[in-house]
Amino acid sequence: MSSHPETYGFRKSLFWALGLWVVFGIASVLLRPPFPVDETRYLTVAWEMHLSGDWILPTLNFLPYHHKPPMMFWLVNLFWDLFGVSRFVAAMVPVLFAGLGIVLTGYFARMLLCDDPARDRIAAAAMILMAGSLPLLVYGSLMMFDHMIGVFVLIGLMAVWARYRTPGWRYVLLFGLALGLGVLAKGPVMLLYLAFPVLLAPWWGADRKARGYGWLRWYAGFLGGGVILGAGIALAWAIPAALRGGEEYRDMILWGQTAGRMVQSFDHNRPVWWYLPFVPLFFAPWIFWPGFIKRARGAGVAVQGAPGRFLLCWTIPVLVSFSLISGKQVHYLIPLAPALWIAAGAMIVRASDSFPLRRMQQISAGTVVLMIFGQAVGGLTLFRQFDLVPVAEVLDREGGRPLAWVRNYHGEMGFVASLTEPLEDIEHEDLPSWFEDHPDGIAVMRYRRPEQIAPYTVLYTTPTQYKRRYAVLRPAGAAPDVPEAHVDVQDVP
Repeated sequence: MSSHPETYGFRKSLFWALGLWVVFGIASVLLRPPFPVDETRYLTVAWEMHLSGDWILPTLNFLPYHHKPPMMFWLVNLFWDLFGVSRFVAAMVPVLFAGLGIVLTGYFARMLLCDDPARDRIAAAAMILMAGSLPLLVYGSLMMFDHMIGVFVLIGLMAVWARYRTPGWRYVLLFGLALGLGVLAKGPVMLLYLAFPVLLAPWWGADRKARGYGWLRWYAGFLGGGVILGAGIALAWAIPAALRGGEEYRDMILWGQTAGRMVQSFDHNRPVWWYLPFVPLFFAPWIFWPGFIKRARGAGVAVQGAPGRFLLCWTIPVLVSFSLISGKQVHYLIPLAPALWIAAGAMIVRASDSFPLRRMQQISAGTVVLMIFGQAVGGLTLFRQFDLVPVAEVLDREGGRPLAWVRNYHGEMGFVASLTEPLEDIEHEDLPSWFEDHPDGIAVMRYRRPEQIAPYTVLYTTPTQYKRRYAVLRPAGAAPDVPEAHVDVQDVP
């Protein structure tokens, strides 16, 4: 069959890109510590779920935790049940989803361009672009939710496109399943990622009526059946959790978190234009490849017709919406990135008769090698300031004492120190009185200046050449029972 060589090239590229990602994902997890505050917080929520066996109500410091839905914590605990409790096993959850993102990006490119003779080359290019891209290499191995929800976004959009091509209620069911799982992965923002290709279908799929499908049936299917199914899946968890968590927890998971971030962010409140400088970085390192720039200039409109308009509806309205929403983070755009890689892959393939597959593989592999080298150097230098294992070792040696965290505990120690009881979260000015009430107690403080810890007996500090510093403290005059711990309170200009 004439298409066999193309298909074979697609499959080879798929296994190549996936293998490259697996090497990087494992190396990244092994070479760096879990970063506070986000990664350590999510590990702690999963750890407390493991301790309690309660998969309905997530907790942080053994209090109801409403900031994220439970899917990540469920999967981490499933992996722990299968392979044992460790940070490495937990980190394989985001690594797995990032790998699934590569696979689904390739297959969605083939679906989207099903009538294009170059579809397999474009899909291969998209996967290789993704495997060597900064959004994957920076965020793909972190204990975060964006590549996970990106997988469900891809599944949902594949269902939308499949129903456009072939009528069938099974695609509505798949859409509803993806929507519900996406909400359980990161929350109601999942609906925003999927809404515009559905709502704007009369524009991107203008020939649908000619195919014999009515738009009323289209909207009834997706906005009726699909959304109802997705909401039902999400509410199957949210309602029991709300009943268990109390009034404040119920208000936050059902409304407060979403409304608060849209209107006035609790955090990451940034101006409307904030995302624009970061969009070119989604094409890094490819924008530094002269061949990429040359093909960008000569390709014209890389994806035309309904597929091209579909990609625009997937990305532009969502980018505008996120720009208008109060809270902003670069990684919120990650579920949009496959559309960019598909369009860029089409641009590269269409710009000339020669497909620079080998050159693209070399650039991807070179980028991965450089990133692994950077992680190795960071593990010996910069990343030390984020490593809380030495702090946990001191707490273990001092085990049994009352424990306090000074200023804004975000779960930094729960998993790392295997805590089985809550610690007290106190303010800096309250530490002297806390030590008076707990003369045998121990406190962990994140500090900036040596004079902040000078009044106490210092059992351990992060080396002071780093900006982020943690200290383990006892009351003044207490004997330091950990002679091998690193104690350094000298300020460095």
